Amino acid sequence: MDAPFLPAALRALEHAAARMGLNRRDWAARAGVRPESLSRLFGRDDCDLRTLTNLALAAGQRLLFAAQPDRKMPSVWNREVERKYALLCASGSTDVARWLREGPPYFLSGLAMMVASARGFDREAYLRLAFALCPAMQDVGEFDSWLSNSPAKPSRFLPMVRALRPLAR
Repeated sequence: MDAPFLPAALRALEHAAARMGLNRRDWAARAGVRPESLSRLFGRDDCDLRTLTNLALAAGQRLLFAAQPDRKMPSVWNREVERKYALLCASGSTDVARWLREGPPYFLSGLAMMVASARGFDREAYLRLAFALCPAMQDVGEFDSWLSNSPAKPSRFLPMVRALRPLAR
């Protein structure tokens, strides 16, 4: 595993091991790693996943990996593209397959979140759609980031969606 987070992860695991009363030698022994190998790891930026997992378990910790979403937005944003997405949202469809055919999943997930927050739409259905398109959107910070970077601005987009509802069905 080659990762820039390795030194920080090792320090955090070392602190967890110390809270258990383990010094580096004891921690290494519990993990099945030679003490000198553990010392060398602190100066590296890569580590075998099995070794890192064993070190975590020996320190009473678990490893959790979270994939970062591909934060793609539409490559073009103009009135025609905006209307296309507004019609999709106004259609009332929460079919994941249909939405996936329309553009980048991350962007579409944010649109679904936006619509879920608007009065008059099926909040639960749009939330399920948003999370199916991009599970990371369940994090409030992720949606905040989406709002900051999206070309679709709620103050313009949502009134357009409401106006298109009769046409989109």
